[in-house]
Amino acid sequence: IMFIKLFISVFFILFYVNSIYGQNDVRLEKPLGVEQLIQKREELVPPETEHMMDGYTVMIYNDQNKRLVSEKRKQLIAKHPEIKTYITYNSPNFYLRAGNFRTRLDAERFLNEIKEEFPLSFVKKGRICLPEIEQE
Repeated sequence: IMFIKLFISVFFILFYVNSIYGQNDVRLEKPLGVEQLIQKREELVPPETEHMMDGYTVMIYNDQNKRLVSEKRKQLIAKHPEIKTYITYNSPNFYLRAGNFRTRLDAERFLNEIKEEFPLSFVKKGRICLPEIEQE
């Protein structure tokens, strides 16, 4: 009986302590000036999306092995050094895309040029980097 009273007493003490100190409220407070620094940074470095637009790229190749994707990129650059290429990763594959085409017609023209060497390539609509303006 003494053991049961001791057990009940310890249980209630632990329950009481847990109810006081066991709360999981976490409060984060920003130090003074953090909001101003964030706003200043946004003024100086605009978000990347401002330098993007809707357009088309040509999906050249994808594979789980980055080395293979890089080899395909080298092949493409050797024949078309003027075309921008991009390797992106979306688990589990690496993707090789080429071009920043404003119209689908421009993307299709490029696709026709490379179709023999990269038969599985296709045009993909999405966000592209702003094309560079050619200066005369």
